[in-house]
Amino acid sequence: NLVSAHSADSVPVIRCVSVLPNGDVTITWSIPNPADTVGSFDHYEIWAKESTVNNFTSIGIGSPFNTFSFSYTNLQINTNPYYFYIVIDDTNPAGSTIAYDTVESIKLNVTNAGNGLINLNWNPLRTPNLSSSTGWYLIFKEYPTGVWTLIDSTKNLTYQDTTVMYCNQWLSYYVEIEDTNAWCFSNSTRDSVLIKDNIPPALVTMDSVSIDPITGNIIIGWEQDTSQDTQGYIIYEYFQGGVLSPVDTVWGISHTDTSFININGNKLDSFIVVAFDSCGNLSSPSSIQTSIYLTSNSNACNSEITLNWNPYINWDNGVWQYYICVNVNGGPFTLRDSVSSNITTYTDTSLTQFNTYCYFILAVEGGTNKITSSSNEVCITANMANVPAFGYIKTATVTSGTQVRLDLYTDITAQVYQYKLLRSLNPASPFDTVITIGPNFIQQFSMYDNTAD
Repeated sequence: NLVSAHSADSVPVIRCVSVLPNGDVTITWSIPNPADTVGSFDHYEIWAKESTVNNFTSIGIGSPFNTFSFSYTNLQINTNPYYFYIVIDDTNPAGSTIAYDTVESIKLNVTNAGNGLINLNWNPLRTPNLSSSTGWYLIFKEYPTGVWTLIDSTKNLTYQDTTVMYCNQWLSYYVEIEDTNAWCFSNSTRDSVLIKDNIPPALVTMDSVSIDPITGNIIIGWEQDTSQDTQGYIIYEYFQGGVLSPVDTVWGISHTDTSFININGNKLDSFIVVAFDSCGNLSSPSSIQTSIYLTSNSNACNSEITLNWNPYINWDNGVWQYYICVNVNGGPFTLRDSVSSNITTYTDTSLTQFNTYCYFILAVEGGTNKITSSSNEVCITANMANVPAFGYIKTATVTSGTQVRLDLYTDITAQVYQYKLLRSLNPASPFDTVITIGPNFIQQFSMYDNTAD
């Protein structure tokens, strides 16, 4: 830099250089103190040179004395930075003052880092900055076209834009810095870069798969994706062998659940969730979550209903407990009981004859969130057998060499299909059936064994 023997008060000092996209350049300086100037003022003269050449050339003059800016058109300045200085031409004594120093137009360079990040770098107007400079570079971005937004500020000569969420989009930037002496801004050249987003959204964390016990609809939930550019989610049904069939599309990053008709009826259904962004990039599939399929059977003789279900898998924290929920004759569901995570069967013996019992299983996750998954509903009517309360052999009488008569006393209120007479030669030996007769509604009757030895 050329430094004058005079103070900054005695010569004009360039404070700002502003560059517009069409090549218009405005140079702003501080007016010197008239008492400190040397000689008789005639005009200001502005000199410039492109950064790759050696010699400065005069690009214009300015007057009168209180003039503080000069504008001209330079079609090359957006390609290569230019250096500038300003002098005062005097008439008495004739000649020019020495320039205070030179400044360089701010050239901005923008590059695509290739991983969703945009790098910006630029040169300073001068080194070091004048004390009247704020020292803060303001970063502006154009998006959408024609809309410029201040996105950040820095005191450095580099910046990384991490707020890039666009697909096949041109982004433009410029920086500016303010001088508080002349209250002007130095604007950089503008630079643009084409963004092609090839980065897929983050992996979706699936919450659960449930079956609404009332409607039978499938309900799927998941956590909101962490990628800001996520536009929605695709739900796939998963079949053995890795076959995927899309069943629903949900729009909106914050929309994290869906419900749809279970067209396959009550069975095991497995699903995954995939996020998609504005460029159509798909995330990796979530873990597979499978619904709980509940079945039931009854044992009339034992007056019990037995429930069986598949274990719920792929929760990070596993299953804490299974709740057995029941309603009786269409009433509200209540909690019947609970079993630990390693048990997938339950027998209900608290039954009343001819009542209808509807069940579903609620799996509870072992983490702090206590996520749940509900099974399908099964209903069964308790049709319990009335088993005999008693049955006695009152007497056993040998009536001939090979015949024994047995006098029986039975419960005639019981539902009896048949009576069997079993015989053994030794109490410790197995018993064999020797006589079978149908139901008899007489409380006391006799059976005859004609093969006794």
